[in-house]
Amino acid sequence: MYFIFLTSCHKDNNILEGENDYLIFGRFYGFCGGETCMETFKLTDTALFEDTIDAYRATDGFSFVKLSNVKFNMVKDIINDIPSQLRQEEEKTFGCPDCYDQGGLMIQLSTENTIKTWFLDQTKMDIPTYLHGIHDSINAKIELINQ
Repeated sequence: MYFIFLTSCHKDNNILEGENDYLIFGRFYGFCGGETCMETFKLTDTALFEDTIDAYRATDGFSFVKLSNVKFNMVKDIINDIPSQLRQEEEKTFGCPDCYDQGGLMIQLSTENTIKTWFLDQTKMDIPTYLHGIHDSINAKIELINQ
């Protein structure tokens, strides 16, 4: 009698596996007042952080503080919403973020020692359809964090 054991290697879909891998996401509004005008968060494989500097349309120079594990668990799946097509893109601006006070979104992804930054218009009709899901996800996750 023969027994055959089948096993499979299933790689975790988490693209934040490396020690220096992270996702920074946020939104910004130029002519705005208050704490929610600039919201920037950093997600790693194990934690969520919030930027305390809140600089307009920043891509570096952040000062992050760790948020609760509850907030991390609420948003950790946002990494799955980043379309593979976007990860293939070079750094780019989609639409004209905040050109007419409609705001913008920022995505910065660091994987395998490569950092890419993209800016998205808040007006969905001004960005490619394949970005609509991550657009909605960023806005929804920021709302969850701020509850």
